[in-house]
Amino acid sequence: MNAFDLLGRVGGDARDAVGRWPVVTGLLTAEDFAAARLDQGEAATYEDWIDLREGAQMALSLAGVEAASVYVAARPFRRWCRLTRRQPTERALDRFADLAARLAAGSEILVFAEVAGSDLDPSPEIGAWRSAANFADWRRRRAAQRRRARLAGAPVETAFVEPADFLDWRACFKEQDASTTDLDGYALLALEDLLLDGILTPLINAN
Repeated sequence: MNAFDLLGRVGGDARDAVGRWPVVTGLLTAEDFAAARLDQGEAATYEDWIDLREGAQMALSLAGVEAASVYVAARPFRRWCRLTRRQPTERALDRFADLAARLAAGSEILVFAEVAGSDLDPSPEIGAWRSAANFADWRRRRAAQRRRARLAGAPVETAFVEPADFLDWRACFKEQDASTTDLDGYALLALEDLLLDGILTPLINAN
């Protein structure tokens, strides 16, 4: 991955690299590299992969873009990929590292819950869907909310949850209704655990 690839994969977040938040590159230890099962592209070995990643980060820095890296753990990263329905690619690794670093720095992350599955309506016990005409309508509304949040520049993530697991969690509070806010709160807790477990080092600034 070269410097242009790194800028391309952060998309709108590249604005953060100008005096606010750096472009973050995710790195793995040699042991975790094998466990992460990434597509290593042009790299024949772990040493080659690290050299390419660090070289691309350095190129961004030389081009005047604030850049940093952070080491993350493979197992939380793999679980995060499953929770967010991502393939374990370098781009996903960078996203995971960026979110973990933001959370560790005290930044707020907006998490939108989605429901595992596609065409099946979720449990009617969850009050989050009662304000919508149907489940598809609820999902369209959520997509529009995510777009507005991204346009406002907020770090946004989507986490897929199982309705049954969510209802078991809500039962601890002995409340019958379960709003969209509750659903998002549950998704946020799940993501926070993975992100905080996944970060191994503070941000390492390129120099």
